[in-house]
Amino acid sequence: MSDSPMRLPLYSFEHYMLADSRTSHPMAFFLKFEIAEELDPQRLKAAIKQCCRFHPLLAATVNRRLSRSWGRWMWHFSDSHPSLDVHQTDAYAQSRSDWSFDLSCEVCLRISMAAGAEGGTELWLQIHHACSDAKGILQFVRDVQTAYLHPLPEAEIRKRELAARKDLNKRSAGFGYRFLSYFNPFSPQWTRIWKYFIHRSRPLHVSRSPDSAASPKNSPAFSPAFSPAFSPAFSPAFSPAFMTARTPFQDEAWQKQRQKLSVPATLNDRLLQALFQSMADHQSRNSPNGKDHWIRIGVPIDMRDEQHSPPFACNCSSLVFLDQRVERIRNGADVLAEVHHEMRHVKQHRLGSVFQDVLAVLHTLPAAMWMGVRDMRCAVTVAASNLGPVEFPIQDGFSIQKIDFYPPLRPGTAMSLGMSTYNGQLNLSLNFDRRIISKPDASRLLEQLSASMS
Repeated sequence: MSDSPMRLPLYSFEHYMLADSRTSHPMAFFLKFEIAEELDPQRLKAAIKQCCRFHPLLAATVNRRLSRSWGRWMWHFSDSHPSLDVHQTDAYAQSRSDWSFDLSCEVCLRISMAAGAEGGTELWLQIHHACSDAKGILQFVRDVQTAYLHPLPEAEIRKRELAARKDLNKRSAGFGYRFLSYFNPFSPQWTRIWKYFIHRSRPLHVSRSPDSAASPKNSPAFSPAFSPAFSPAFSPAFSPAFMTARTPFQDEAWQKQRQKLSVPATLNDRLLQALFQSMADHQSRNSPNGKDHWIRIGVPIDMRDEQHSPPFACNCSSLVFLDQRVERIRNGADVLAEVHHEMRHVKQHRLGSVFQDVLAVLHTLPAAMWMGVRDMRCAVTVAASNLGPVEFPIQDGFSIQKIDFYPPLRPGTAMSLGMSTYNGQLNLSLNFDRRIISKPDASRLLEQLSASMS
């Protein structure tokens, strides 16, 4: 940014994302774009630099020493901006330095490009979740697309830059903390909290035939068991892999299929039901003792208020947790109806705010946030994030043909699934730790999901 450096405290959810970020498992997600044209690196770099001026969190670092109150981390805005690197085609994120983040000395966004496998450009964005969610990044990419084709005049850039600075304190718009509800011990808010803590979910079992190059046997530091005794100093050699499946998608065809279901489920409900089924199948195939464990899906919830949505990239998401037992799924429980009713209940009572409320309390207590995220038991078996319908303007010179979205992995969470609909296709993108989930198992699971969603 062009003025003197600015400082701004992190909100509770941003602080949580930073506290839960590890060297081995940074809280970062990936977006991959396949672009029809061959982009000019210099023009793209100039467009990125322009747009970061009115998406300031993407060009910010995090510094504790700048805080006036002990223990509060601060956003530090300066003249920094994301770099643009070049990688080999289909060879992104091949080394530890490709995914490790140090926000004290680098900004929250990395961008890399390569020649596309079939011509055009392969563009990867890696974003630390403390600064933005995926929907915020999509808005940034739309702005970059426009600025690349038609560089913005300084007057417009400056106007949007000043507006973004002014609205930075409003970036949590849409979060409705209902503290009065917590005076009622039977409120839906307390029900969500009790449900989370009343039992523990289990991680996905290690594949019986893991990839030979990434087998746990070849990784002495690896341990598939996450327990309270698990050492916080343990830093496994993270080994991510990416896989995507695409199926044709038309909203009219989905609406006809929806009418045949037992409940008026959404596309997201259908995805969650199919994911529960696929996880239960994986657990049954690979379970060493066949125990009936709980499995949990972490579902991000967009908390934006449409009338007051921040006009720049930031993190306006929260989390809800859905639980099922393996044997109930295997024995034919109506998981779709249960998921539909639970998600409808969450939306009706805005229960996405519960996670935010808990974090807000932790944020006021010294070291409470750090202690909370250092519980090494499995918090979520799988994360599943749905971007919904994605739209980009059709512009010659920067035509986005395909999108892949890969949510982050955590200790104990060996797989995450990103879903979006774009350009007449349903995209299912799997980010998985190949030391734990073999490529054949990941491929089988993705095929099951694609078949269920077709």
